[in-house]
Amino acid sequence: GARGRANRPLGGFLALAVLNLLIVVPELALRAADFRYESGIQFGFPRPSKFMELVPDKRLFWRLPASDPHVNSLGFPGREIAVPKPASVYRILFLGDSCTQQGYPGVVEAFLNSELGAGPTRFESAPLAIAGYTSFQGRAVAEMHGARLDPDLVVVYFGWNDHWLAY
Repeated sequence: GARGRANRPLGGFLALAVLNLLIVVPELALRAADFRYESGIQFGFPRPSKFMELVPDKRLFWRLPASDPHVNSLGFPGREIAVPKPASVYRILFLGDSCTQQGYPGVVEAFLNSELGAGPTRFESAPLAIAGYTSFQGRAVAEMHGARLDPDLVVVYFGWNDHWLAY
C-alpha cells in the first residue's frame, strides 16, 4: 500500500501548493494589513477616506464645516478667539495652510507662555489656517478677520500650495 502511494503523481498537490503561496497567502497578508486600492486618486498617505471634510465657500473656495465640533465660529480648527481681545493678551495671528494648521501655533503659544508668561501678559495664538490654502485664501482670510482679531503680531506661512498653479 505504501509503495503504491509513493508512486502517485504529486503534480496536482504541488500546483495547489504553489497557487496557495503565490495568490492566497499574499491576499490574506494584504487584507490583514488593511490594504485598500482606491482608483483614480494619486495620493499615498493619508488615504482619501481619512481626508478632512470640507464644504464649498464662495470667497475661500472651501472651508471646514460649521458642524464640526473642533471648528470655532470663524471656521478654523481650535478654540474660540475672544473679540475684543483681552487687555492682558499678546495675540499672534497665524495665516497659512496645512503646515501651519498642524499645530505650530499651539507650540509657539505654549513655549512663549512657559518662557515669558510669568508677567501680566499672556500669549495667545489665533490660527487661521486650513490645509490646501494658498496666499490667495490667506489674503482673503486676513481681510475678513484680521482687523477684528486685533493681533499684535501676524505670522504668514504657506508651505508650497501656490506652486500647484503651474500644473
